[in-house]
Order: sequence, then C-alpha cells, then structure tokens
Amino acid sequence: MFRVILLMLVMWTSECLWATAQVPDTLLFQGKTHDLHVNPLSRFFEENPELKPESEVTVTSNWRGYEATFSIVNDQLYVNDITVLRKGFFKWNDIRDVSVIRDVFPEKLDRRLKWYSGLLISPKGKVVKYIHGGYASQFERYLLIRVKKGIVTEYAEMTLEQWKTYKQRQFEAYKQTKEYQTLYRDIAAELPSFTDQQVEDAIFQMEGYVQSEELPFKEKGK
Repeated sequence: MFRVILLMLVMWTSECLWATAQVPDTLLFQGKTHDLHVNPLSRFFEENPELKPESEVTVTSNWRGYEATFSIVNDQLYVNDITVLRKGFFKWNDIRDVSVIRDVFPEKLDRRLKWYSGLLISPKGKVVKYIHGGYASQFERYLLIRVKKGIVTEYAEMTLEQWKTYKQRQFEAYKQTKEYQTLYRDIAAELPSFTDQQVEDAIFQMEGYVQSEELPFKEKGK
C-alpha cells in the first residue's frame, strides 16, 4: 500500500493528475447539507477491513467504494447511512444505491461516532481552481468543524487564503512530530531521486496533517 501511495505522489508531483475528482461524503449540519473533503470512516475501515462494504460496480469517481452521510445533532457526530452500488436482476444497466448501514453498524447506538476525532472540511462557494484529482479543487470558502471523540468542540468559516494559511501552520507543526520524520525517511528511501523539497512537497500534498493537528483556528493575538 505504501508503494502505491508513493507512486501516486510521483504522478502528482510530475503534474500528471490522472486521479478523478471524488464523490464526497455528506454532512447534515445546522439545517443544511454540506459536502465533505474528508472521509470520516476511512480509518475505521482500515482498522476493521472485514466491515468495509463492497460495491458491485467500480467507478473512478469513488475509489473508496461507498458513500456515507453524517449528521451533527446536539454537537454530537452520527453516521446516518452508508450506501454502495449494486446491480439489479433484470437489466444490465440496472444499477442502484443500496443502504448497508445495518451491516456495518447494526446497533443504532453505535452510529454515534464516539471514537472519531478530526477536522471535518466542507468547501463553500464557487470553484476558484479546478484540479482533476481527489478533493484537490479549491473553493472560495471553507467550513471547518473540529470533532474530538465524537463531540464538536469548535467550528469556523474561512476564505480560501485563510484556509491555505491555516494548512501551512498545521504543516509546520506536523514537521516537528515523529510521524512526519518517519514518513519523510520512508519516502526519501523509496524515492532516492527526490530532493528534500520534493519529499516535503509530497508529504504536504498527502494532507494527513489536517486531521492530526489540533491548532486553534486563529493565531494568538490575531
């Protein structure tokens, strides 16, 4: 898996953005539906692969194979539904979304995601810069919701420039961690032709740090 990630990074840094833009999960929050540029169930399925639902149809716009809908109720994060594509019985082109939430979380009490901590990122407004890959396109604004053990602790709306500045602050903090140092060594060893800057740029593009760093949205004194 690590080698696959590295190959994708090589393609990215070579400006060969072959990856298709991905269908987002969605979040119901304050009476509105928001697209998410993160997938809150990804780590859960990495740790519990036997529970990950399988789609019967492969589409390049959804490599994870499912779509999930979440909601925030009384500052608590819930998963409302998980759907996959299944083939019908009578027509070759009969493809439909099928709910599999009961297969993954049969008990409704388990659908409150007490174990989840991270930053929910939702793009707002018009696309400022379209990038044909993942959730890379840039938007006018962003809604950020910080969740800790299933509870919303803070949220804020940022302009694109504020979001870029915040991501850079996150990255600078991430560079001081052992996780970054280990990842840096692994990439440098696997891709010896990369310069130090290319390795750093590759890690920045991976954006794992936006989930792991708990920096306040505003710098002190600003």
